[in-house]
Amino acid sequence: MVMDKSWIQLATRGKPESIKGVKEFIDFATAHMKPGSNLIPCPCLNMGRRCR
Repeated sequence: MVMDKSWIQLATRGKPESIKGVKEFIDFATAHMKPGSNLIPCPCLNMGRRCR
């Protein structure tokens, strides 16, 4: 499943669209975490999908 990451590009991170995108990402990422892990990959390309 691919998720919409357009919220990453929003200029104002306090906008409702941005907050909604972050919440959806957290829900998606936690649902797809590796068993026994507490790390999730960063959704932006700048981080190279490294886990934080």
